[in-house]
Amino acid sequence: MSTDAVVLGLVFVSVLLLADGALSLLGARRGADGNRLRPKGGGESQAVALRKGGRPEPLLAWLDARLSQAGMRLPAERAAVAMAAATVAAGMGLAGVVPLPLPLVAAPVFGIGVPLLVLAARRRRRLARFTRQLPAALDTVVLSLRAGHPVNAAIAMVARKMPDPIGTEFAVVCDEMTYGLDLREALVNLGRRVPVEDLHFLVVAIRIQMGTGGNLAGLLAALARMMRERDKLHGKIKALSAEGRLSAVILAAMPFLVIAAVTAFNPSYYGSLAGDTTTRALVIGGFCGLFLGVFLIARMVRFKV
Repeated sequence: MSTDAVVLGLVFVSVLLLADGALSLLGARRGADGNRLRPKGGGESQAVALRKGGRPEPLLAWLDARLSQAGMRLPAERAAVAMAAATVAAGMGLAGVVPLPLPLVAAPVFGIGVPLLVLAARRRRRLARFTRQLPAALDTVVLSLRAGHPVNAAIAMVARKMPDPIGTEFAVVCDEMTYGLDLREALVNLGRRVPVEDLHFLVVAIRIQMGTGGNLAGLLAALARMMRERDKLHGKIKALSAEGRLSAVILAAMPFLVIAAVTAFNPSYYGSLAGDTTTRALVIGGFCGLFLGVFLIARMVRFKV
């Protein structure tokens, strides 16, 4: 297959993907109302979330959830179109530089894999920031309840006083209760939007308390203390496992550093063995062993609390 045929195939696929994404985007715009309430920090109100929750496309629904959890206001349709366009651009750029079939493999990596890795990193940082802010938010709710305010006012105070992401997410909870949901349902929706383990403890505790009665302020204060203790324990575990994690990084980087250093000092050192079948088998086996060792070390230094 010639390079021109590959380029034409990529262009054809890109046109299909872009057309599908554009039609999905236009359909989403036509189906949405003009009344969109956005709380601070770029979060969306429950009315918008309910409209988005009816997506028939599982991949777009998955991407939309990840974008929301990462704090990005980009619609899933636009993100899909952008990744498709980046894939095609990378494929067309590499088609004239490197031989086949490398462009067909590298183009999705650059156009889809790299954006998804960046999105995952942003999502992980935002969820970690939410976890760190949660005890302080519970303290604010406890102080408001002990001052005689209702639960709705206490949650609204967190939404006004605290920054993103927890202020944004609690603002969505306030919107949901304004539109008729009770506290338990709003907190369940919050747990679905923000997959944080500590938040699930809060949702379960409040649902049980509202069903059986009791001192809500005392319960939330105990939860805040428990979350801070768990955070301290996580920090201790991270410090104790730092040596193992550093060993994994060094073992993973060492072969590539050695190859780069040898190639820099003697460029023809590996040239004579590049086409040898035994060398290829040894290289593949070495990479498999390297990935297996890194995986085992990562499993050894990962602890669940």
